[in-house]
Amino acid sequence: MLSVHYIQKGGLFTRPSTPIDSLIALLKSGLSQTLSHFPPLAGRLRTDSDGYVYITCNDEGADFIHATASKLFIRDILAPTHVPDCVTELADGVFIGCSVNHAVVDGLYPELSVDFSGGAEITKGRSQVPLRASLAVRYDLRARGSCRPPNRRRSEWQRIVCRHRLDPKLDPYYFGNAIQSVPTVALAGDVLSRDLRWCAEQLSKNVMANDNDMVRRFIVNCESDPKCFQLGNFDGVSMTMGSSPRFPMYDNDFGWGRPLAVRSGRAN
Repeated sequence: MLSVHYIQKGGLFTRPSTPIDSLIALLKSGLSQTLSHFPPLAGRLRTDSDGYVYITCNDEGADFIHATASKLFIRDILAPTHVPDCVTELADGVFIGCSVNHAVVDGLYPELSVDFSGGAEITKGRSQVPLRASLAVRYDLRARGSCRPPNRRRSEWQRIVCRHRLDPKLDPYYFGNAIQSVPTVALAGDVLSRDLRWCAEQLSKNVMANDNDMVRRFIVNCESDPKCFQLGNFDGVSMTMGSSPRFPMYDNDFGWGRPLAVRSGRAN
């Protein structure tokens, strides 16, 4: 995942009554105290003489960027595609964004949640659409929109968390990367001729098949033949799903209420 752009998440909040200078100071203090609990996030990626990449916990800290967009309003963020990637002061609100390296925290929903919401708790002193159904709808629409021959193979890649699939299971708060990409392949004709239940079942069965044995085989293969994740849509008919409703972004409250909206950056 070193070839993939950083995870980009953020919450859009109403503007608090606290003066912006005081707010920025509080956010910096909260981030600093939160990073003290997660040394790897305050470190740097390094490469040794043999080409292995590792994290050095050298306490270099994290960048904190404060931007001002005085002509942007909350409605401007809610409507189109503009998503700030830092703490951005709007005319009537504040967008608090966070960027994290995939190689460090990908698949660490509990840890990243604690990191982001932990800063919120220190600073303080929605209903979810079923995931398989949502994926099935997107899978079906992509097949209809691509106008591919019925016998053309289509693939949908899902990022899955592996820590609970191992035996014994990894602790939910173990700080280590534990994800893999799982492809589900089907003919375009099958996707178009069958209902959404069938599409969702294919996705679900494929994810459920990744048990302890399969995950461990994946690890062995990675160690014996390491590869960088390839970017781009190599066959023109692939679709990749990331992120998760398990990440409680709407629970982040920095002291003046929950976010009005959550947005993701463009990444790659």
